[in-house]
Amino acid sequence: MGSRISTLIAAFLLAFITTPSAGAGSHGKNKTWHGYLVDVACSQERAKELATLGQVHTKQCLQMPDCQKSGYALLTAKQQIIEFDPAGNDQAKRLIAGTDKAKNYRIVVSGRLENGQLNVSQLALENP
Repeated sequence: MGSRISTLIAAFLLAFITTPSAGAGSHGKNKTWHGYLVDVACSQERAKELATLGQVHTKQCLQMPDCQKSGYALLTAKQQIIEFDPAGNDQAKRLIAGTDKAKNYRIVVSGRLENGQLNVSQLALENP
């Protein structure tokens, strides 16, 4: 009987240790975010302006060579910058090139957050 209880306790502890906690966030899980498309260079250079950067950031700036080279990111409502993976950067370039929108790139992004980087599966302009 004692070994059975020990086995049950060991199984419980193993399950508890290997199960992600509720506080683990979206790491490894697909999730959808809403926010603004920004480039990493501008988000770093204009860090004190994040509250308004998304609304005023222009297509012209997003397509500048240095801005493209820095990569793209999601600017959240909480003024967090979540950088895209290489596939997400490619999707962002296509999205920007495929629209005549001049600024205010409100987006919807689906993907997985891993090691602080967003592995983008889908990226689209948010409907007004």
